[in-house]
Amino acid sequence: MPSPAREEDDTWTRIHALDPDSGREQWSFARDRELAVAGVRDGTVVAGGLEFFVPDSTHDIPEEPLTTVVYGIDATSGDVRWSREFTAVEAATTATGGLAVASASGVTALDMDGTERWSKSTGEARTVVPVGDGVVVAVEDGDRSTLRAFGPDGSERWQKRRAVEVFLADGDRLYALGEETVAFDADGTVAWAVDGHGQWPLLAPDGETLYARAGVGADAVDAFSVPEGGRRFRWTTPSNNGWPTGATDSFVVAEAITPETAEFTSLFAVDEQSGEPMAVYRPAERVLDVAGFADVAYAGTGGRLLAFERPG
Repeated sequence: MPSPAREEDDTWTRIHALDPDSGREQWSFARDRELAVAGVRDGTVVAGGLEFFVPDSTHDIPEEPLTTVVYGIDATSGDVRWSREFTAVEAATTATGGLAVASASGVTALDMDGTERWSKSTGEARTVVPVGDGVVVAVEDGDRSTLRAFGPDGSERWQKRRAVEVFLADGDRLYALGEETVAFDADGTVAWAVDGHGQWPLLAPDGETLYARAGVGADAVDAFSVPEGGRRFRWTTPSNNGWPTGATDSFVVAEAITPETAEFTSLFAVDEQSGEPMAVYRPAERVLDVAGFADVAYAGTGGRLLAFERPG
């Protein structure tokens, strides 16, 4: 179970691999780059190492595009099997039996031994996600995105242009959110679409509900029925800023900025069928992350890990 961590001097990051049963460290991997795990496939951990850039002010940008080194790491030993350098990487994912990397120039598919399988010049690729046995690349296109789907051999299967900018893949289904929420099948067919701005998609563990941040003030949670589509409910958070942060099979945890009643944010348990709030937790520490498994929600707050069962 590899996870990235920042070194104390902020000039290196390190990936730690922990035994899932005991929690003991199996190996660690450090570089003077900003490391992130893209995925694990066939015994290989794929990680990206972004070149560090420390701005003098919040308005500073690099004079040249930053480089990213993609590493293929042995999942058992932590040894580096291969590495490749790319420029201006936007995203990477384990897919199509290997790895796909999206950059400012297009998308490149690699086998898990680091060998290039194919490369396509698409223009500035915002992201790449696995859908079915291929990948879908989202290319910058004004206030819209052009979605281009490629098969394992690099052949283009379909192309769509929609007002979307955020993506979540689930097997043979791609969810795209922006000025609308659209569900695509792997062949490019639009399974369903709902108008209204959405972002930060979150899928319930059982795959039956898709949640998204919504509302003019980004202060609501939308719930869509999966796979048939349609908005099941919209719950408006009791603050000017809220979003879905973790989901179980029976409720979603919505986080909202409430500094007057909590350290910074409060956590609300909302029923996944009715959209009714059932309970609220107001932590005295910052909420770091929330994740759901089956019918339990886990929250990391400060130095503690909390587990929440369905209220009532």
